[in-house]
Amino acid sequence: MSTVKEIVDAIRHLTPDEREQLDELLHSSDALDDSWDRQMKSDAEAGKLDAIAEQALADAQMGKAKPWP
Repeated sequence: MSTVKEIVDAIRHLTPDEREQLDELLHSSDALDDSWDRQMKSDAEAGKLDAIAEQALADAQMGKAKPWP
């Protein structure tokens, strides 16, 4: 399967038991690739997120931030 559409279509054709197995797999820590987390950590350590964090803090101090639901 090479596209999201194909993956979604395949998921729609799973039996309830297969969907449960897929859900368990996707929510297990072993199943997920942590490359996103590693990249975010690397970017944070390199200072690549500093400007974004500073802007978010400034916005919050100026009352531009909305409460998280």
